[in-house]
Amino acid sequence: MKASLQPRKKIRLEWFTLKNIPYEIEREVEIKYSVSRAQSDKLEHVGKQQYVFKNVSKEIPQTDLILLEYGLPTLFTKTPGSIGEKITSEKLTDTSITITDQLVKVDRGKEEIKREPPEFPDPKIKEIETRTRKDVIRRKITIKNESNRRMENCKIIFIEVKQVRYTSSKPEPIKVDLPEYHWSVSLDPDESTSIEITVTVEIVKTFKIEKEKEIKITSKSQ
Repeated sequence: MKASLQPRKKIRLEWFTLKNIPYEIEREVEIKYSVSRAQSDKLEHVGKQQYVFKNVSKEIPQTDLILLEYGLPTLFTKTPGSIGEKITSEKLTDTSITITDQLVKVDRGKEEIKREPPEFPDPKIKEIETRTRKDVIRRKITIKNESNRRMENCKIIFIEVKQVRYTSSKPEPIKVDLPEYHWSVSLDPDESTSIEITVTVEIVKTFKIEKEKEIKITSKSQ
């Protein structure tokens, strides 16, 4: 794809005008679960897109940009400036794709109970009770191209956190760089595809067990 770039005319100084610049749109969706979100029936994620312009022959400072196609403005964005012969836009919300994330199955783990004295002495607390279990949860993530153009190489990135760990997926990731797992998706207009991901969720609940109150019985002497 090719486009023309112009600076936004907030001031009367025109930094540059570049025509017929080849560019690509890099798309990315990050998926990260908390313990509670991993158990939700349905979630929606927001994709990001970034324009990457190549073969830029002049040095470009940090500035606002207008992207024109067929002489008409189609995008207002910003750039941090050129790096070599390349400039990038800021990351923008991608409205051309929808990402729906549905709960498929929950295998509840066995609960383990542990009791220990409090770390710091407390006259009211007898023990600290910790209940831990590991649930295996399967979710289905559906990505749909809502635009009228083909979408190429959209990155889907699942990010592990301490209590939500990757177990398996269909299809398998094309790249693993812990704590990240990567997939790449290309879709024609109105086409959709799905990734099923299974995670292990560690659920920890802590309770304070109070000491029993002492009951004193006194008797009056006759």
